[in-house]
Amino acid sequence: MSNPEIITQIEGIPELTVELVEGGLRLKHRLEQIIERTKSLDARIMIDAEQTYMQPAIDYFTVELMRKHNQGVAYIYNTYQCYLKTTPNTVTLDARDAISRGYTLGVKLVRGAYLVEETARAARLNYTNPVQDSKEDTDQAYHDMLDVLLELVSRDTVSCWQVVTMR
Repeated sequence: MSNPEIITQIEGIPELTVELVEGGLRLKHRLEQIIERTKSLDARIMIDAEQTYMQPAIDYFTVELMRKHNQGVAYIYNTYQCYLKTTPNTVTLDARDAISRGYTLGVKLVRGAYLVEETARAARLNYTNPVQDSKEDTDQAYHDMLDVLLELVSRDTVSCWQVVTMR
């Protein structure tokens, strides 16, 4: 886990308590148990995406678990929401990580579900809206990411599971 002294030095980040670290370790242990059972059944698990303020922790655990368990087969899939402006960069970084570390990247690509909530939160807390400017921009990001992923799949680099969402 992260070094609490480093984390608490970043302005605006709440103190990382022992309880939070222990909770993260318990979560990781439970996820390991779920994934071991998933693998024993030759099944797959898709980790769903949430709001931007929760997503970094979800991504951290999911990528760590993919690195360990997605060796040759994608048992674990992370969800990438194309309505977020950062998604193309996130997908690119995760794909590069998978290639360099030699694991199979499992991808569940969606347009997204929290557009209204994310926009309102950004306005309320006075930060840049993380959401694409329009439905067309979201659709374009989705199609661009799908093209990139299909190219990687054609090179046998990632395992991609496409889930189309309509609103």
